[in-house]
Amino acid sequence: MYLVVKHSGIYSTMLPSIVISIVLASFVSAESSITEAPTTTAEDNPYTIYPSVAKTASINGFADRIYDQLPECAKPCMF
Repeated sequence: MYLVVKHSGIYSTMLPSIVISIVLASFVSAESSITEAPTTTAEDNPYTIYPSVAKTASINGFADRIYDQLPECAKPCMF
């Protein structure tokens, strides 16, 4: 099976595998023009430093009362 391809006003026949290779090569060359993201530091972004937060619970901050109501035999399973 051959494909008829028009390139620069000229028709030619090509194998599908050659057409796929040409398309993939064009994608690879397009990737080289992609701009990379700039590198940032902590001084550039004030949101990279988090304020210290006091720990309020031993499990997750909300389950202390539930944990206290568990039977003693079930408490080791929570960790």
